[in-house]
Amino acid sequence: MYQQLMRRVRAGIWVVAAGLAWVPRVAAEEKTAAQARTAITRAVAFLSHAQQPDGSFAVSICRDRTLTTGCTPDPATQPVGIVLRGLSSVTTPDKNTLLSKAAQFLKTQMNGEGLFQYHTRSHVLAAVEPATLEDTCVNRAALEQAGDSLPSVVPQLAAYRTIGGTFYPFAYPVQEANLLKSNGEARKRFTERYRPDLAYLVDVVDPVVNANIFSYLAMQTGGDDALCRYLVNVSSSGSSNGSSVFYESPNIFAQAFSRAYVQGAACLEPGVPNLRASLLARQQPDGSWGNSLETAWALSALSNLGARRDALDRAVRFLLNQQNSDGSWKQEAWWSLVTSGYWFGSPDVTTGFVLEALGGYLTARH
Repeated sequence: MYQQLMRRVRAGIWVVAAGLAWVPRVAAEEKTAAQARTAITRAVAFLSHAQQPDGSFAVSICRDRTLTTGCTPDPATQPVGIVLRGLSSVTTPDKNTLLSKAAQFLKTQMNGEGLFQYHTRSHVLAAVEPATLEDTCVNRAALEQAGDSLPSVVPQLAAYRTIGGTFYPFAYPVQEANLLKSNGEARKRFTERYRPDLAYLVDVVDPVVNANIFSYLAMQTGGDDALCRYLVNVSSSGSSNGSSVFYESPNIFAQAFSRAYVQGAACLEPGVPNLRASLLARQQPDGSWGNSLETAWALSALSNLGARRDALDRAVRFLLNQQNSDGSWKQEAWWSLVTSGYWFGSPDVTTGFVLEALGGYLTARH
């Protein structure tokens, strides 16, 4: 009897101790969530000042990774989609006018097929570049998340699939793209119609491009087996998973992969454990993945894929500490053409990605 009584006493003490340890942890999590909501309000205020009169958002093209050398404005459509998606991911009444103007601008940038180019119509290069499949899918997914009901472009996209089920970057006939490297006439046809400097990119199979395309397809159809297998294979390729021609970090591949996963692509499930483990292994002691943009991508991915609460909280606290006094986050290189010596980014783009990350974090808490 005495032994049974003591066992009950010890069990009771353990329960009380566990409960006492739980209380401050929950309080800390609630404090972090409240601070994240305040940061979101400040970020939306920044974007309201940064938004251009036509509803777009800025991006710069620079000659170095730090985006400090030889920078000039480079009006593009996807930054608008990035900010639109970020705004759609958070709950605050202050976003409504911004969101509406951004969505309206994007809809003016679609061509007759419903596809997007990288540059906006106002840019001089828009007249000499093909539509891009990634920009199309990112922007259309953002518009639909913002509440726009658009006709599907899945049939149009199907015309640009390779035999293996993946996609090249441009809305350019696959048969012609396959000939560019070996057939001088095919190359001549492309360069006469479009910019010669794009010819080496036409037949590239890029994992981030394909993950962003799949994210849109998942919204429309729930996924596709061939493209899904390709992305799962990429996710299993170790520390280099997501190695990309255009994006220097594996974290943005993880983010795009995770978007497709939460939007209905259950076929990606086999790739989730490895991708999640790779992300957690790269998290630094301060909770970051090196800078605000990298951390936003990783946080979005882990919130979508499911991760330990402490890893998410540490990432959020890092982002909160990095927010500028004007409500923005520092511009970091979002994508690049390293072979040409160009890097692209802006505070608007970084802030859009951080908003998506914070919104996903708050959603994952419930």
